[in-house]
Order: sequence, then structure tokens, then C-alpha cells
Amino acid sequence: MDLETYEHREKMLKLREELPAVEEDRLRGVKGYTLDELDSYLEEVIAEA
Repeated sequence: MDLETYEHREKMLKLREELPAVEEDRLRGVKGYTLDELDSYLEEVIAEA
């Protein structure tokens, strides 16, 4: 297995580990953020730094 394939596999495994917690949050009604909302927030934080 080459390095790129290994790194991709590791990222996918990490995401798979995080999915149950994210789904629990969603079922409890925890608000998520869209990519656009996150992008705007990060731009604001960077501008303030």
C-alpha cells in the first residue's frame, strides 16, 4: 500500500469513528453549520487576528 492510499484510509477510518457522535448530536437537536457558515466564521476570525 502506498503512502497516499494509507493516509486516505486513515482519514476515512477517523471519520467513521466520529460519525456516531455527530449522529447523536443531530438526533439531540444540536445545531450544525453549513460549509458557507463555517467559511464566513473562519474569515471573520482570521480578519480579527
